[in-house]
Amino acid sequence: MLAVVREPHTEISLSGAGACDMLALLRSKYQVDVLDHSLVDDGGELVEIRDMAFGKKYSKKLLAGYRLKADLTQERLAELSGVSQNVISEYETGKRRLTRQAAAKFAKALGVEPERLLAH
Repeated sequence: MLAVVREPHTEISLSGAGACDMLALLRSKYQVDVLDHSLVDDGGELVEIRDMAFGKKYSKKLLAGYRLKADLTQERLAELSGVSQNVISEYETGKRRLTRQAAAKFAKALGVEPERLLAH
């Protein structure tokens, strides 16, 4: 699962045995939004990132987040997606708005659904 601690802002990926216990521990101290229940279902409510203030403010960071989570450089993502590294940089810095077509290319390379990259 992918979770975001609002203050201090932290993005955490949890999986495997004990993930639900760790989430409970985090929730005991911080306000936590679970963004993706794909690996573990803790019975909590799925929060769509596009509906959160965080998602609206940091939507341009989603591509970079998923790229880093996949342990890819911009150069390697460019090779896998067929989109130039310069353009990837512009998407990640917010100089370009990510289109559905580009999100589909990145999603395929990253092994995620295109909707995960689109928070607008």
